[in-house]
Amino acid sequence: MTNQQAAWTEGYRAESEYPSGVYPELNPDTLLLTLALQGIKPAAEIVANSENKRSLVYCELGCGQGMTLNLMAARDPNGQYFGVDYNANQVRNAREYAKDIGNENVHFSEDSFADLDKYDIPDCDIIVLHGIWSWISKSMQDCIVAFIRRKLKPGGIVYNSYNCAVGFSAMHPMRKLLMAAERTTSETEWGNQLTDSLGLSLQMAEAGAKYFAANPSAVEQIKKVPSYDPAYVKQEYFNSAWQLFFHDEMANQMAEAKLNFAGSATLINNRPELALPAEAAAFSQRLSSQSDIELLKDIWTNNTFRKDIYVRGIQTMTDAQTNTQLYPLLFRLSRPHNECKLKVQIPVGLATLPEKPYQAIFDAMNERPITGKEIADIVNQNDVTAPLSLLISTLIAIGFIHLVPASSEAERLKSAIERIESANKKNFTSDKNSSFGVLPGMHSVLNLNALQFFFWQANREGVKDKRAWVARRLNETGRSLVQKGVVVTDEKEAIEILKNSEEEFDKNIKPKMSI
Repeated sequence: MTNQQAAWTEGYRAESEYPSGVYPELNPDTLLLTLALQGIKPAAEIVANSENKRSLVYCELGCGQGMTLNLMAARDPNGQYFGVDYNANQVRNAREYAKDIGNENVHFSEDSFADLDKYDIPDCDIIVLHGIWSWISKSMQDCIVAFIRRKLKPGGIVYNSYNCAVGFSAMHPMRKLLMAAERTTSETEWGNQLTDSLGLSLQMAEAGAKYFAANPSAVEQIKKVPSYDPAYVKQEYFNSAWQLFFHDEMANQMAEAKLNFAGSATLINNRPELALPAEAAAFSQRLSSQSDIELLKDIWTNNTFRKDIYVRGIQTMTDAQTNTQLYPLLFRLSRPHNECKLKVQIPVGLATLPEKPYQAIFDAMNERPITGKEIADIVNQNDVTAPLSLLISTLIAIGFIHLVPASSEAERLKSAIERIESANKKNFTSDKNSSFGVLPGMHSVLNLNALQFFFWQANREGVKDKRAWVARRLNETGRSLVQKGVVVTDEKEAIEILKNSEEEFDKNIKPKMSI
């Protein structure tokens, strides 16, 4: 990195582009729904549709290649979406993608966070930062806090994800060693520099360095790094501004912008009975403050990455008020009906859902999507007294249901889907993108790898022999089928792998892909 780059990037690795990707947790509908499920009154309609004409002002700081922001803008034409990023190439790519899709309601700015005071946008309903905070300097963080304080509306939401000190602290010396190895390597190409840095670290581990003996997870992490996107590795591990935070430290910084912690974008973390084992109950009774409970959850799970949601001015709701928010929403199963089991895997082990009312909900959703009001009716018919928000948050958290748009929105979303698919075709002949963002018609977006993307396209085009079709598309776009890091050249082996991939797609992806 040149001195000139260091001056304006504040330590961030500006010489390479960040990989493209989609982050569904940035979906405004999901953020607003999470508030309602937490008993907090959203300041805007939870879903965008042609009836309520919701007009959000949404800003992403550090928008990267702009894929997420573009997809959000395409599905919400009445909103105004703004993205800020320091990297000129990333902003250029984001604008080109917006043009290809036909988005007129998304705006990208090539700015440093130090210049946010010059950024002339309307007051914001939502401001999001994904994977930014831990990789910028304190002075840049202060600029963002000032921007939030100045631009976020009362009731507005801030999403901020960052490296958690609890689970990542052991990796800090490893990262410093990798950076020291990079500084002293004789290699000139990044790929060779990375290989050399990793090799030196493993050699030290094998030679008996006590740090690695005391932290075997660091050795395992080094071994995994070659499987990651090299551009991601450069930003994640070789960034001079890299920092770790405990939840209370982040909450204190956000408080400077008059924000209060509202919960996690990872819904299961908002449910202590699902996020923590029974053995943790006694500790949670003693550590009763919100910050202490968050620390307990992070320690118990050795959390490495937090996805916090903050609100300016929290207004709590009664169960009846929460139900009013949830009743009109439409939900459908996220997996085949026969895969909706009462025994489910959760972070702390196995949990058993009561047959009443969950089985009846699964059966009803097997026929068609149903509303929050219909779920409430099923609950009442089964003489269950649990709050509706608890049931819905449980089903979303364990991946059984998701929001879908009203049938009246199908035609509008179909147009957006077609425009996005047309734009994505430009990426088919390049290995620059290892993943594709899609808008499958639900109130969210999905991030698919190339294999999943081609199976989705085969489904949309009604292809009969999907495996053969996908194999051709991989070949036509210069991509290889890889199994456990090895390129598959045997045709029979390739077909068998694609068979498994198709089954995995049909089971875990396809149910989420229809309106």
